[in-house]
Amino acid sequence: MKTFDLLIVFKRLLLLILLSIANTGKETSGGETAVAISRKGIAQRFEFVNFNEHKFSFLNITALAKRVVEDSLSCAFSCLDNLACFSFNVAAFPDKAGKFTCEFLPSDKYNNSENFLPSKTLHHFSIVSPCSNLPCGDNGKCVTLYETNSYVCVCNKVFRGKHCEIDTCPSGFMVHGESCYYVANASSASTWTNSRRFCQNLGAELAMIKSNDEDQFVYYLLRNTSDAQSGWIGLYRKADKKFYWLDDRPGEGNYQNWDDGNPSNTGGSEDCVHVQGHRYGKWNDLTCSRTNPVAICQWPI
Repeated sequence: MKTFDLLIVFKRLLLLILLSIANTGKETSGGETAVAISRKGIAQRFEFVNFNEHKFSFLNITALAKRVVEDSLSCAFSCLDNLACFSFNVAAFPDKAGKFTCEFLPSDKYNNSENFLPSKTLHHFSIVSPCSNLPCGDNGKCVTLYETNSYVCVCNKVFRGKHCEIDTCPSGFMVHGESCYYVANASSASTWTNSRRFCQNLGAELAMIKSNDEDQFVYYLLRNTSDAQSGWIGLYRKADKKFYWLDDRPGEGNYQNWDDGNPSNTGGSEDCVHVQGHRYGKWNDLTCSRTNPVAICQWPI
């Protein structure tokens, strides 16, 4: 028998031993069952890894291939033999013939966290990696380097550091999500145009709010860091009488938080928008020349 054939047989025997040990029901944290399995990670070398079972979950990405198999272990063997396979979805229940549909996947749930979803009909198996412990902070993406059993964190744009633990906000700004925010003090209150210029001088722009979470943070910041009761944001009315954000997104069809009866455009000249601190952050249209609101700045733009 050729050396290559001997290696294949040896690998299969090791797999059967490891899988029989793993199937004794040993549990990992979070209710995930670890299945020990061997795979050919790099040409001419064999590496040992673990597959974690995530019950009633699936990774919704384009599959390398689909196959009908006897059980999940058969699916694991097939994934093992495909160097491009890093995880797989398998049917939670057999079909009428007692078989299971298996999907071989070219990536893992750590690189595609937004596509890792609950399922009523599938289980997901992914290779255990250093990313299993979620080492990247502040919503940074963990990318597994399987060849070296290590990882790198791809940080959101306002963070850096090995684990995205350092924010890069300018002095005086507070980080939230993927941006930094600054609220001017009451003595700097001015018109909408002057407030925009104030933010631009800081390398920022009037805040462009995209979600309720961001809106509530801006409201909190206004109430707790400034004596002012209202703050300008980057939403204004153009010549077509419609509201737009400074990045040219239309107000209509995007997140809005208008106060009751607003926008009212009283007098036909209320073309700028401010957040009302005394109205729980609700928005109101206001004449752009008013000087009582302060600038609410956002960085990066």
